[in-house]
Amino acid sequence: MEFKKNESIKSVLSNYSSSISSSAVEDLLASWKLVANRAKDESEVDEYLNDLTVRKVLGELCPVVERAESEAFERELASIDSLFKENTLPIPRTLWSEEANKKYSQEKEKYWYYFRAPESIAKSVDH
Repeated sequence: MEFKKNESIKSVLSNYSSSISSSAVEDLLASWKLVANRAKDESEVDEYLNDLTVRKVLGELCPVVERAESEAFERELASIDSLFKENTLPIPRTLWSEEANKKYSQEKEKYWYYFRAPESIAKSVDH
């Protein structure tokens, strides 16, 4: 499904790199699906954290997607999130810096994806 790139969506996307800001909403969903599919085999922490930015952006788009499209958007996002959860393990803290970890820990429900990692990476996190 194609999603209308309204002014609110453009505003959210403008806060990110050109590769994200120039993307269509459906392309961001496709990118997140690719991340979810390959998460099980990811072993590079920096690459993995970079990939999670797509999910952060999608979360910021939830409230600004056109009303008529929001149900389809949320359904697709939930489906991909489930796949991501299947391919990752919970971790007690994020892989970010201590400062960022504190920030995201305050809103753990919102940033739940930062508290999951592929098995190869999760093994290196202190429990």
